[in-house]
Amino acid sequence: MRAVKSKSYRRGRIADIQKVSGENWLEILSEVGRIAALTLELETRLNLIVELIARQTGSDACSILLMDEDRENLVLKATKGLNPMSINKVILKAGEGITGLTAKEMKVIASRNALNDPRSVYFPETWEERFKSVLSVPIMDKNDCIGVIYTQTISEKDYTENDIRLLTTIANNISWMIKNAQLYEEARQKIAELSILYEISMAMQTTINLDRLLRIILSCVTVGSVLGFNRASLFLVNEKTNTLQGMMGLGPDSGEDARDIWNKLTEITNLFQWLTSQGEALGKKESSFDKFIKSTRIPITQDSGILALTVIEKKPFNIKDARNDPRVNKELLDKLGINSFATVPIITKNQVLGTIVVDNIYTSRPIRDEDLQSLVRFATHAGWAIENARLFSQLREANKDILIAEQQLIQSERLSALGQLAAELAHEIKNPLVTIGGFARRLSEKTDFSPEGKKYTDIIISEVERVEKLLKDILNYSRDVKPTFSDYNINTLIDEVLSSYERIFSDSGVIVKKELSVNIYPLHIDTSQIKQVFLNILYNAVECMTGKGGVITIKTEPLSGEEGVTISISDTGGGIPPEILDNIFNPFFTTKRQGTGLGLSLSKKIIESHGGTIGIDNRIGEGATFIITLPRRQK
Repeated sequence: MRAVKSKSYRRGRIADIQKVSGENWLEILSEVGRIAALTLELETRLNLIVELIARQTGSDACSILLMDEDRENLVLKATKGLNPMSINKVILKAGEGITGLTAKEMKVIASRNALNDPRSVYFPETWEERFKSVLSVPIMDKNDCIGVIYTQTISEKDYTENDIRLLTTIANNISWMIKNAQLYEEARQKIAELSILYEISMAMQTTINLDRLLRIILSCVTVGSVLGFNRASLFLVNEKTNTLQGMMGLGPDSGEDARDIWNKLTEITNLFQWLTSQGEALGKKESSFDKFIKSTRIPITQDSGILALTVIEKKPFNIKDARNDPRVNKELLDKLGINSFATVPIITKNQVLGTIVVDNIYTSRPIRDEDLQSLVRFATHAGWAIENARLFSQLREANKDILIAEQQLIQSERLSALGQLAAELAHEIKNPLVTIGGFARRLSEKTDFSPEGKKYTDIIISEVERVEKLLKDILNYSRDVKPTFSDYNINTLIDEVLSSYERIFSDSGVIVKKELSVNIYPLHIDTSQIKQVFLNILYNAVECMTGKGGVITIKTEPLSGEEGVTISISDTGGGIPPEILDNIFNPFFTTKRQGTGLGLSLSKKIIESHGGTIGIDNRIGEGATFIITLPRRQK
């Protein structure tokens, strides 16, 4: 990618050179042109040019320094006569020393006795200290200085006008080469970045699992030469709490861990393949950094620090001196252990989804504005991937809710039809059943009945009573009986229920313990219905402990804010088998030889009609606890 000078420009330049110093200059300029066309590698060409200048001018040393990307410093890129180890190590600020002044003031500076020149500065690697005379010429690109050619001699030398014009002419002739090389390098880096962004984008499309996607995103931020930050963390906006919620942090916990990880990363030859396979395996170990990020919540307010401002202002921040920046949350900064970092918002459809935070805690490499812009471009791709994953997750949850609602509707329709059928059957059965029961009791009361006849009539009476109870439960369940509410102390109601069951507890060897809170306010309840709930649960508890004894514990606690009460009824009956646990509140489900399977189902219906909840804490091998919450008043 080499700029082509026009023929008229070249003829004018050659004519100018001929006027100045004759044919020798043409040879030098021809050699400069040949070197410029030799290769695209800039430093190789610069080294050949400094050798040419030193040889043709008789200088003891010649160097070329170029401005860095921030246009604040000169960096030594090629030298002849100095220690080659000083390449890229000697850095001068614009305005520092003779070379720095040349760049800042964009003018030629010649010094016959540089050792005593106050403008000189000295460096290790024998930069200036052993040379007496220097000539420093700026390399100009239009109105900007992009570098400096610097010649030095051990003996004192008076630089002539021809010396200055020769160096100036060479500087003018290599400026286009340097500029084109820099543009080529920028283009090469841009192509590499686009190539990596393409592979990253493809990798992010391989999953809709949010956790895996976030790991891929942070792996991209911490791998490779385009981004390659030491650590990265990702926060997402929680709209319900208006906070930034830490989702994941990726990065080593120590310098030693960092070296181990980076050694593994050098083996990556296919970024896409690594991101979709090995990337997850490398990140599976949960680090302290990851745990800290996941525990972090940041309010999205103006005074909550840079991360919150990233969301509010929808723009990136490159914080280079965090300790002295009043916008930075110092507590968070101390925990992260850094003094410089960068944040970029993750934006889709003009909405901020979250933010990515990066730092170079181990290498201390400054985060350049170019790095930040690359991260901004990457965050755009990441934003769309996160949005797609979240939309899919929401769609999946909505579909799940629809299926549940559909199943509940089908179940409700079945129960409604079953309830209606049960009520009709109960009414049809009730009348002949009453007749059978009545005549059986009359027969039982006759004194001339044989013992065998008496036994048979008692069996008829017992079975009729059982069927009557069954019909009663069915009718109670199928009817929509509205509660009759009144204010009543739940502790008093519990005492009444336990008193009526006292003999049953004694006969079954069951001990009852009460832990009733005194801070219980009266509840607005239907006392007969709630009493029926307690009786149903206690009856089941006694049955599961019959013959072996046990303990029933009844506990009441006020809900927060005096909003109601929690009642827990525990037993030591060994718990409910896991395979039937999901069905205990279903109507007509029972494991008993006798029973309707409507007790707990009816209890759930009563509690819900009071605006409360009923659940179970099942402990296999120990027992079960029914937990009931009742509001103080129904809404």
